[in-house]
Amino acid sequence: MEYNFEAIERKWMAVFEKEKPFAFSSAAAGEKYYCLEMFPYPSGKFHMGHIRNYSLGDAVARYKRAKGFNVLHPIGWDAFGLPAENAALERKLLPWKWTFENIDVMRLQLKRFGFSYDYDNEVCTAKKDYYVWGQWFFLKLYEKGLVERKKAWVNWDPEDATVLANEQIQNGRAWRSGALVQRKLIDQWYFSITKYAEELLSGLDHLPGWSDRIKRMQKNWIGRSKGFIFDFLYKEKVFPIYTTRPDTIFAATFMAIAFDHQELEQFIELDEAPRKKFLATIQAWKKINQNSDYEKAGIFTGSYVFHPITKKKIPLYAANFVLSDYGTGAIMGCPGHDHRDFALAKKLGIPIIKVIQPPESASMLKSKSSLEEAYTGEGKLINSAEFTGMDNNLAKQKIMDFCEENNLGHKETSYRLKDWLISRQRYWGNPIPMIWLPEGGYIPVTETDLPVELPFVDVFDKAASPLPKLDSFVNVRLDGDGLAEGQKKQNRNEGKNEEPENSTAADGDEAKWEQGYGRRETDTMDTFTCSSWYHLRYIDAKNSKQAFSAESMKKWMPVDLYIGGIEHAVLHLLYARFFHKALRDIGLVKGGEPYKKLLSQ
Repeated sequence: MEYNFEAIERKWMAVFEKEKPFAFSSAAAGEKYYCLEMFPYPSGKFHMGHIRNYSLGDAVARYKRAKGFNVLHPIGWDAFGLPAENAALERKLLPWKWTFENIDVMRLQLKRFGFSYDYDNEVCTAKKDYYVWGQWFFLKLYEKGLVERKKAWVNWDPEDATVLANEQIQNGRAWRSGALVQRKLIDQWYFSITKYAEELLSGLDHLPGWSDRIKRMQKNWIGRSKGFIFDFLYKEKVFPIYTTRPDTIFAATFMAIAFDHQELEQFIELDEAPRKKFLATIQAWKKINQNSDYEKAGIFTGSYVFHPITKKKIPLYAANFVLSDYGTGAIMGCPGHDHRDFALAKKLGIPIIKVIQPPESASMLKSKSSLEEAYTGEGKLINSAEFTGMDNNLAKQKIMDFCEENNLGHKETSYRLKDWLISRQRYWGNPIPMIWLPEGGYIPVTETDLPVELPFVDVFDKAASPLPKLDSFVNVRLDGDGLAEGQKKQNRNEGKNEEPENSTAADGDEAKWEQGYGRRETDTMDTFTCSSWYHLRYIDAKNSKQAFSAESMKKWMPVDLYIGGIEHAVLHLLYARFFHKALRDIGLVKGGEPYKKLLSQ
């Protein structure tokens, strides 16, 4: 008997379209089961990797339906962001036109595979009935103190012409373009994910349905370390240094400040010629790929700091391997017990002091005048004042206690995790609902004026986002759009009186600003802000009054089974966990985790 695949499939597609056997009803009978696969970027047609992902979820969803469960098995489109915009640009098409046309093609592909989705319940992040709630969440996080605009060194992708979060860097290259990432110092918008670092870490121990591999990847990325901040002194001011090795404090023979430290300038005490050489060196270091195997180097600032215990004067260098976003942005150089410090000390002729003697020679409580290499193991302390002779692990605690008792420092827990940089200098994304005032500072758009609609441009050039040049988008009347005079003074993001660096004023803007206009933020949000909460929209996708109702959240959350690629372990999955906890603290959701069980491809 001949099996006519095409005819049979067409028959059942027509049946599915007419009968809608997979239509979702929250009120249907049966115990709830929420089966979810990571939704696709509509930046190209489906490939077999997608089909594998959706086949796994479809098999589980069908099985649960057969067992009498009320199954939520939704689909949607992660339509904003670099993937869709770049795919459109490669084809010389407008991002919005390419994206929506591609969604229609991909939906048809899914239907032809017969997956059991309710297409009347789908979501699209690039439609305003979805992204309005992303803007609303932004405002709620802003009110909660979880949104900040600050100047910091950022990762710049020269190919995609935008900044990237740390999680979007892989071996020094951008996650999408593959370009070598550069560092830039600019003002950007951040979500304060670091405020949840400890809960993100401890919460992993309460996720039995997650693989050990995924949890280990997140733990390593969050990177908790317990150490001590020593209060060195620079001109009678505290010069704080974070270290996880307080037992080596007496080995410090130099200090090194980050070459990209915002306050580096104040520590330069050099005459004109050496100062010029110093600044040229710093500029050259900014081009280094920090993930490559580059030569470690340092240059003297002309300044000295004073040791908190011995009060000795110690030279301060700038070093190309010290970064401003780790610890306090400076280190104490202990070349006797750190390989990088040792290499720099040998290169620059800096003294090397040994303060830990290996166990096999613990009885020889004296230092050598020179070392062939740094010793990083355990042993007995030498050359360490009253701590000499102690086991170095015991000495760590004793030294910290001594310094705290004498106000010379304090214990500190540090994390590798940094705040989530959400600003993107690209067009195809959710507009950030903030307005810059001519007299300085930012104010949020009022809820009654949401959404800030992304205009559908007719001309697009990859060289730059078109938004800063759109007068109708950029210029906002301050007595309109709900921006009352009282609000200008309330919720102001103070301290940013300069015009945004990434803005390009359209003709006549300055005159309009004098007539009561503000300037709309032209950066858009990182695409991962859209995917951090989409599972919540699925449970109440047709709700035009709320992102989701409390009743639907209580019934359907958390997701029972979540399926997707392991490449999102420290991207989407970490961000979604943070977002859920933040929304919980605002009072919008219950529980600490969005996904009960995780299946990673």
